[in-house]
Amino acid sequence: MKNKVISYKIPVMLIKRKKELVEAHMPSIDTVTQGKNARDALRMAKEAADIFFEEAVENDTLNELLLHYGWQKAGSRNELKEPQTIGTTKFVEIKIPKAA
Repeated sequence: MKNKVISYKIPVMLIKRKKELVEAHMPSIDTVTQGKNARDALRMAKEAADIFFEEAVENDTLNELLLHYGWQKAGSRNELKEPQTIGTTKFVEIKIPKAA
């Protein structure tokens, strides 16, 4: 029997940390990776996501993990639907005390 494959587009948030360091955050699977630039960080994010899903399927923990990360069952077949994203970045103001 052939394995069923479902395609998803997982949101990735890129954050430049240093001149040659870009972090890639994937909140829908609680995963962070990094690369030398945005392109490299996205490549690393795809690789990290592939590993996440391969290991979760191999360990038979995929549904448990995704439900934990906010995915929801949808449709008559109880397929999982990724968490809803708002599609924008929001900022909160914080005050950091100065060191003495």
